[in-house]
Amino acid sequence: KSTDNLFHDFKSNLYLETNNFAFAQLLLWFFINDMIVPGSVYWNVGMAGAGGARDASDDVEGKQTLEHFAKNMAWVLQKTCGYSTET
Repeated sequence: KSTDNLFHDFKSNLYLETNNFAFAQLLLWFFINDMIVPGSVYWNVGMAGAGGARDASDDVEGKQTLEHFAKNMAWVLQKTCGYSTET
């Protein structure tokens, strides 16, 4: 990897790690109010950059994570509201 990519990966990981507690606090608010919170296998975000520096459509891991999240969300809607996932 180039130095720029290593630095960007470091900044991205640092951002996610330092905001983990804030995210946990938000989740606790949902939980204490008896809300169902579907999750995924990782953070439910895709990475992109200003001015197209990084194209979100090229973020394979981000797209897989969001697809997994969408399946979980569809399951929750089906179980709680009776929505069908069939097209």
